[in-house]
Amino acid sequence: MKEEEIKKKVNIAYIDAANLNSAVKSQGWELDYKRFRIWLSDKYKVERAYIFIGFITKYKDLYTHLQECGFTLVFRDVVYINAGKVKGNCDADLLMAASKDLYEGELAKAVIVAS
Repeated sequence: MKEEEIKKKVNIAYIDAANLNSAVKSQGWELDYKRFRIWLSDKYKVERAYIFIGFITKYKDLYTHLQECGFTLVFRDVVYINAGKVKGNCDADLLMAASKDLYEGELAKAVIVAS
């Protein structure tokens, strides 16, 4: 096998932003995303951390902040239901990305944050 054909397996986090946000808020907390990213690296040796998030233009500053904290954003179009409530439905995209990384031999271990 050629050297370039050997893929390094890494630990990857797959995070559903809406589920994480609602769980944290339900406890009355506010999440420090920079510290969360460091914690994922320190505790689970996560080299890549994907956040699956619905795209809403007014949150562009949040998206920039998440990228600066070391997250890779995976955007999903949102739909509006029940009097304007936003729904992103990122669960399927998260699962497919983890499955793809596993199938392609890139995934050593996964950390999944979802409901």
